[in-house]
Amino acid sequence: VGLARENIDAQLTANIETFGFKGYSYENAVIEGKLRYNLFDGSLVVRDDNVDFEFIGEINLTEGIPFYNFDAYVRKLDLKKLNLSQQDLVLSGDLNLELQNQSISDLEGEIDLQNFTIIKNQEEEYRLNSVLVTSQLDYFGNKTFKIDSEVLECHFYGIFDLDKIPNTLSYFFNKNYPGFSRKFGIKPPEKEVQPSTFDYRIRINDTKGLETLITDKLGPISNADVEGYYDGFKDSILIDISLPYLKYDQIVLE
Repeated sequence: VGLARENIDAQLTANIETFGFKGYSYENAVIEGKLRYNLFDGSLVVRDDNVDFEFIGEINLTEGIPFYNFDAYVRKLDLKKLNLSQQDLVLSGDLNLELQNQSISDLEGEIDLQNFTIIKNQEEEYRLNSVLVTSQLDYFGNKTFKIDSEVLECHFYGIFDLDKIPNTLSYFFNKNYPGFSRKFGIKPPEKEVQPSTFDYRIRINDTKGLETLITDKLGPISNADVEGYYDGFKDSILIDISLPYLKYDQIVLE
């Protein structure tokens, strides 16, 4: 029913032989489900040599606030061959996602990742049994952001934009410690940073070899704690670090 985007209401079944994205030609895609204005409720399956992916759920943009509720089963995702990464990485795992709102800073809900595997250079394998990410906003605009996994646990609480925390900290150090910032290559942000305030706790249980995805020079990290606060309104920061062991290249700290 309806041919324009504003009034379409369809039950859709589609077999797509091939479609292109970022220079890669995907094959054998099947779409089934309900399609209405700014709403898709159904499934998408893509299977070829470099991607084996199944999406089941709902993407709803009809109420003005985007709502996402779906399961994704990734049996194989070769990022390099799909032109999504320069590194040779193959991903697999199961994802349950329930989120709402538009920007990263305002997202509410949770992401549950199970049986996640990364294969690097076709031989190095890294596994994560479970990762749970939650984000909530209270009535006063305070945000709680948490990550729970066997590798990492972190908790942020306050008034902040998650994606702007690196710029917030680089602004603070360049303003108050310019010599330190120059020595360690901390560049000031290109745009003005709005004041924020938050408490944080980060616990690194065991990096399980994942540190090599950042750089091969970094050694394993375990039983490390970082906690404190940042207050941009009072221009104040606290960083309390407990790190039993750190190896970077030829440098070892105990």
